[in-house]
Amino acid sequence: MALKNEDKIQEGLGIHHTMSQTTDGQKVSQQLSEFQDLKQDPTAPKIAGYMLLKPIGQGAYAQVWEGIQIRTRKFVAVKIFIKKNGVHWFFLQREADRLLRLDKHPHIVSMLDADLAGEIPYYVMDLAQEGSLERFIQDRKMSGPDGVALEQSVTWLEEIAQALSYVHAKQMVHCDLKPANVLLDDEMHVRVADFGHSRILSESGSSLGTLFFMAPEQSIAPDPNQPLQPDVRWDIYAFGCTAYALLSGHVPHEEIGAQLEKTGDMGERLGIYRDSIRTQPVPELYLLTRGRVDRDLSAIIHKCMETDPAKRYQTSLAILKDLKNRREGRGVSPLSLNPGY
Repeated sequence: MALKNEDKIQEGLGIHHTMSQTTDGQKVSQQLSEFQDLKQDPTAPKIAGYMLLKPIGQGAYAQVWEGIQIRTRKFVAVKIFIKKNGVHWFFLQREADRLLRLDKHPHIVSMLDADLAGEIPYYVMDLAQEGSLERFIQDRKMSGPDGVALEQSVTWLEEIAQALSYVHAKQMVHCDLKPANVLLDDEMHVRVADFGHSRILSESGSSLGTLFFMAPEQSIAPDPNQPLQPDVRWDIYAFGCTAYALLSGHVPHEEIGAQLEKTGDMGERLGIYRDSIRTQPVPELYLLTRGRVDRDLSAIIHKCMETDPAKRYQTSLAILKDLKNRREGRGVSPLSLNPGY
């Protein structure tokens, strides 16, 4: 009887049974032990509440560091603005504002924390541990066409199109979509990033992105007397170029790279770029990849890259519809008028 009473006492105290640790608990325990070996990079600026481990990106006005949020023990990316003045300060404020507008979409980076008024302005976002799509393009260049599986690439394209559809519904244009700005999280899902050049649709003014991914009507040198009106079809063109590079390993119109390097004048460079787009069609993906990219997918990508914006897809939702049609074995709109299709 005494033993039975003791059992009841132990059970009441919660010590009768040994509790097994949950999977999440095991991950936390592992991280806590791992963090003991991590140290702040001696060259990194000091940001209260964060340990900066290593640089993972550098731009004209900002650095991106891999770090740990000490309070939560979570790995994060910290974007630090190194020039707190003029246009750099404007880009910082605009990018932070855009990310707040785009909060909580599964395929857009999330802003977790920010201090824009401190001595070192910064904001914190999710860490995309698998890098960007840029590395898969480089891999394909080195290893040939048999890089990442075709359907994995198509899944990423669908996720990018979903993100763009959300951005456009918020009355915004990304303006600088390219493989380097499409990140992958630890589950290999897309996170579109870098909204420093993004524009509100109602705004007018100069807008530049990145050569080889800019629509011809977007690639105009800044001129206060001739402001540009943002257009979602800029992003659709850039989506096509990003897809083309991912699927082939070749950036559209890369053959003019050497010519562009010979001039330092931005207006002249943009003129050469526009002329190339309008006079030299890129090779068809179906032929360039020797059929690895099927005709339907090739047609979808090339419709995105039409030089005349009226001939492109007019919305990201239309791209998603055709990608779904292809996946389900139905016809896609760019080929619908072809005899025998």
